[in-house]
Amino acid sequence: MAIRRAALRGLLLAVAVLVTGCGGPDSGRPVPTVTLDPLDVTPYASRPCDLLRDDRAGRRHLATPGTLTSSADGPVCRWTPTQPRVPVYTAGVVLGKGLPDVTGRGGDYSFLDRSEIAHYPALHTRDRASGSNARCTTRVGVADDSQVTVTADDNGEAVRSSLDACSEADILATEILGQLLAATG
Repeated sequence: MAIRRAALRGLLLAVAVLVTGCGGPDSGRPVPTVTLDPLDVTPYASRPCDLLRDDRAGRRHLATPGTLTSSADGPVCRWTPTQPRVPVYTAGVVLGKGLPDVTGRGGDYSFLDRSEIAHYPALHTRDRASGSNARCTTRVGVADDSQVTVTADDNGEAVRSSLDACSEADILATEILGQLLAATG
């Protein structure tokens, strides 16, 4: 019996190490930094619904116009789906805080992982408070002190096991970054 308990403790310890080492805020990797020309997203801080044109929202099966609402990071635009199995999206801008500020708050997230959107560094986060794997925020570092955030959330109709919220957030973040980059070109 003691051998079985010791083996179980060893297995649990190995699982804990794997879970915290995979996508955790203390994974030992350097914080992603912006190496491309920074994007000025200041105008979108108060007008987040301008981050995504209506035609682009329509292609993603989202009702337009989006609705201005608020989040812990400030004003965001919320787009609701026009078809089942499409997540609800919110998008906004965070000024004065870069990706290092996100990794510094790693304890606030149940999930924190690196990504890249249009060659800009990004992080996937899931708020510990939401408790849902069907909700993910992609935080794109567009300047050392600015982020574009996109959240994909189960709309109550999507089959939770089939919704990859981080991939969905990445798709809309890519659409938004494409629009922002086209405007600066």
